[in-house]
Amino acid sequence: MPKLNLSETAYQVLLSRIVSCQYPPGCLLNEEKLVSELGISRTPIRSALIRLQQEHLVQIISKKGILVTEITPNGIRDLFNLRDLIEPYAIREFSGNFQKEKLIYYLELFSKDYRMNDYQIIFDADVEFHTEIVGLTGNTFLCAFYNSLQKLLARITLICGTSVDDRLKISNQEHTEIVMALLKDDTEGAVRMLQAHLREARESAYQAILINGKSAKDIPEGLEISLEPFT
Repeated sequence: MPKLNLSETAYQVLLSRIVSCQYPPGCLLNEEKLVSELGISRTPIRSALIRLQQEHLVQIISKKGILVTEITPNGIRDLFNLRDLIEPYAIREFSGNFQKEKLIYYLELFSKDYRMNDYQIIFDADVEFHTEIVGLTGNTFLCAFYNSLQKLLARITLICGTSVDDRLKISNQEHTEIVMALLKDDTEGAVRMLQAHLREARESAYQAILINGKSAKDIPEGLEISLEPFT
């Protein structure tokens, strides 16, 4: 297999393990162990780690190892400040680009009665919906930037959903309200509901990280989060 493909394979595996908290925030990885675990040689793994470092998911520390970046209050603040700028703008200016059929799809998706073990479905739906909101803009650069944010947001969403009581259920209700407003062509109503949803998500993130002291050991095993670029 060409080295380029091996590097991409290593990157995708490591990314999945980081965003699903199999490699939890703050843990220290060892390059030799990664070579053994992945069955991929050192050079492609180093290439993947450099890419992950550029995306602020790991920090390569000389003579110590690879630190999976912590989730901090400042990091939560910065990520949600960006969401507050991007997502309401996308709805306010481009909500007319949302196809009614797709809105009905989201309405049905978020209205279902999910159980606590339906993590994968819920997380995938959350990522898909918010990514599509930004995709309404048709701005290639903005979509690429938001995709990079989603890699950082995925861990926060996961930890919130498994630590803050009823957050998954409430989040789906908030999504449903946004979709309902869009179906009624109530753009400003949808913006207000989206802003309220982002405020609640931010507060839940602070609660999960700061108050509950959520640990990666509490994350369900076998969860695989895949972040596909929006096209």
